[in-house]
Amino acid sequence: TNEEGIPTNLTDFAEISLSVKSDANPGEYTVSLTDITATDAAGKNVSIHVTPAIFKVNERPDIKTETYLSDLEWVSATSGWNEVHKDEYCDTKPGRISLLVDGERKYFDKGLSANADSEIVYDLSIYDQILDTDQNLFLRTYVGIDYFKYSNNKGDGVYFIVYGTKDGEEQEQELYRSRLMGPRTPAEYINVCVTGVTRLRLVMDKNVENGHDNGDWADAKLVISNEADKSALKTALDAARELKEKDYTTETFILLLAAITAADEVYADENATQTQVNTQVESLAAAVAGLKVPGAAEYWTLTALLERKEKEISDLQGTLSDKNSELITEKDKVVQLTSQLSDATQQVNSLTEDLRIANERIKELEESGASSEEVTHWKNRAEELETQLTSVRGDVTRLTTELSAANNRVTALTSENNILKGQAEKAQKEIESLKKQLEASKTSMDALNQTLSEVRKEAQELTDSLRTANNKIKELEGDAAAKDSEIQLWKNQAEALEGQLTVLNNSIAGLTSKIAEMQKVIDDERAEADKRVTEAEEEAKRQKAEAERLKAEADAALKKALEEAARAKAELEAIKGKPQAKVLAVGDIKEAGNVIYRVTDVDKKLAEAYSVSKNGVKSIVIADTVEMNGVTCKVTSIAGSAFSLLTRLQKVTIGKNVATIGKKAFYGDKKLKQIQVKSTGLKAVGKNAFKNINAKATIKVPKAKKAAYKRLLKGKGQKKTVKIK
Repeated sequence: TNEEGIPTNLTDFAEISLSVKSDANPGEYTVSLTDITATDAAGKNVSIHVTPAIFKVNERPDIKTETYLSDLEWVSATSGWNEVHKDEYCDTKPGRISLLVDGERKYFDKGLSANADSEIVYDLSIYDQILDTDQNLFLRTYVGIDYFKYSNNKGDGVYFIVYGTKDGEEQEQELYRSRLMGPRTPAEYINVCVTGVTRLRLVMDKNVENGHDNGDWADAKLVISNEADKSALKTALDAARELKEKDYTTETFILLLAAITAADEVYADENATQTQVNTQVESLAAAVAGLKVPGAAEYWTLTALLERKEKEISDLQGTLSDKNSELITEKDKVVQLTSQLSDATQQVNSLTEDLRIANERIKELEESGASSEEVTHWKNRAEELETQLTSVRGDVTRLTTELSAANNRVTALTSENNILKGQAEKAQKEIESLKKQLEASKTSMDALNQTLSEVRKEAQELTDSLRTANNKIKELEGDAAAKDSEIQLWKNQAEALEGQLTVLNNSIAGLTSKIAEMQKVIDDERAEADKRVTEAEEEAKRQKAEAERLKAEADAALKKALEEAARAKAELEAIKGKPQAKVLAVGDIKEAGNVIYRVTDVDKKLAEAYSVSKNGVKSIVIADTVEMNGVTCKVTSIAGSAFSLLTRLQKVTIGKNVATIGKKAFYGDKKLKQIQVKSTGLKAVGKNAFKNINAKATIKVPKAKKAAYKRLLKGKGQKKTVKIK
C-alpha cells in the first residue's frame, strides 16, 4: 500500500495484529509481508524492509469440568525463595502438601507451593470458547502456610491474593484477599468466580519478612459449573449490613431487613440460579434506595442527647472499674496488714514470755549467789529482750494505725462504688427512656400501618403476575410449536417474581411484628413509669441507711485505733529510759553478702549458713566467720535445705570452717556446676545434699582430702557424672 507523508527517518510505522484460530494445529508459523511500496513527503519512493515474524502455537490444554492448575502450563511463576513447586510443598527437600483444616492436618495430592513474595500467572482465555451461556468458571482452592512449618511456628505471616483481568480491560481486579496467615493459622477455602477472566494472577504477599513463608495453593483447580456467580450479591449484602437502623425510619429499615433475609437465603442456596441471584441484588438495591432519613428536629436532638448519655455511662463505668481495682488493692492491703499485725502480736507475746523467764533467772542467780559474770550475762539478755519488745510494740502500734487507715479507705471506696453504681443504673434507665422516645420520633403506628397496607397490595399484584406467568408456562409446554427459548424466558420471569414475593412476605412479617411490639410498648409505658417512681423512693431510703451505717463503722474504727495508740504509748512510757544492750542469742540471724547466717551456739560462738537473701542468686560464698551483735562467730555448718531449689545458682564456695553439710542443702539446684570446698575439717554430709544438681558439675576439694572426701560425698544424691577433684 502507499502511504503519503511518511517522514524519511521513520521506522516501525505499522502495527499488524494476528489471532490464532482455536482449532489451529500446534507448531511454529512464519508470517511475512511482500510487495509493499510507499512514498515519502517529497513524493519519492521509499524502500520498505519487512522482518518475518515467527509465531508458536502451543498444545491445546486438556480442559475438563475440573482442571487442576498444576496440570496447566503457567505464563510465568516466581518465588521469593527456592522456586514454585507443583504438587509438593516448597522446600529444598519438598514433600506432600498439607494444611491445617478443621483443627487437623489434611494432605493434598495436587496444588501449587511457593515462598513469599510469589506470583503465578495463568492465561484463561481458552475458557471463553468453552463455557456455555448458563455456565460459570470458578477457582477453588485451600490457602495457608504448609503444615510442615507448624511445629517451629516461625515467620510473620503471608497474605494470599487473587487478581483477575478481563478481556478488553487494562485494570485488573482483586477477586480475593486472605487474612494474615501464619504457620498455625487454619487454612482458608476459596471459591471465587473467574468467568470472563483471561489473565489470572495468584500472589503471596509477605507481611514484613519472608522467612518461613512456605505457602500452598492446595487442591487448586478451575471448575466449570452451573453454579451462579454470587460475587455481586455478596458485595450488596456487605454494603447493606453496614447501614445503621438508627439513621433511618423504622418502616423503611424493616423493608431493608426483609430484603437482606431473602438475599441471605439465596446466597446460602448452592442450587440458586443466576436469575434468583440477580433478583436479590436488584431487591437489595431497591430497599437501600427506598430508605428514608427521619426529618423531625426532635429526632436529631434526642440522638445527640442519647450519645451524650452513652458517653456519660461509659465514663462512669471506667471510673467504677478504676475504683474497683483500687478497692481490691486496699482489701489486699488490709489482709496483708492483718497478717503482719498478727505476727507482730505473737512476737510480742513470745518476747514477753522470754523476758519473764530471763527476769526469773536473774532473781534465782542473785538469790543463789551465782557469779557476777553469769548474772551480768542474763541482765544483758533481759535488756536485749526489752529493746526487741519495744521495737516490736512500736511495729504493733504502727500496723494498728495503718490497718485502721486501710479499713477506713475500704469503707470510703465501698461507699463511692455504691454511689457510682447508683449513678450508672440511673444513666442506663435514662438511656432506655431516650431510646423509646427516639423510636417514637422515628415512626408512628399510622406510618407502619400505611406501609404494611402498601406492601400487602404490592404482594397481591406480584402474586397475580406470578399466577399469570405459571399459566403461560403450562400453556407453552403443552404447545409443540413453542420455542424452548420462549419457555425459558417465562420461567426466568417466574423465578424473578418468586424472589420479589419472598422479600415482600418478609416485609409483611417484619412490619406486623413491629406494630405488635409498639402496641405493647404503649401498654407497658404507664406501668413502667409507676415502677420507676417506686424504685426511686426505695433507692433514696437505701442510700440514706447505707450512709448512716458507713458513718457508724468509721466512727467505731477510729475509736478503736485511738485506744490502741494510747495503750501502745503507755507501754512505751513504762519501759522508757532503761539501758539497752545487745547480746548474742541462739537463733539470732545476720545477712552478709547474699547469705543469711544463724547463731547455733552462744558459748562457743558458732553459726550456720541458714538461707539466702534472694532466690535469684547465681553465686554463693559461705564465709569463714560472721559478726553477730559485735561477736565474731565461726561458720561451722550449712543448715538442711539451706540452698535448695535455687534455679539460677551456678557456683558455690564453702568456707574453711564448715564441718557439717545438712541434708538436701543444695537439692534441686539444676544449674549448679562449680562447687569449691575450702574446709579440711568436713566431717558429715547429709542425705541428698547434692541431689539433682547439674549432671556436669565439678566439686573441687583440698588435694590432701581428695580420697577421704570422695568417700564422704559418695551417695549424697549427685549423678555419677559429677566429678570430685
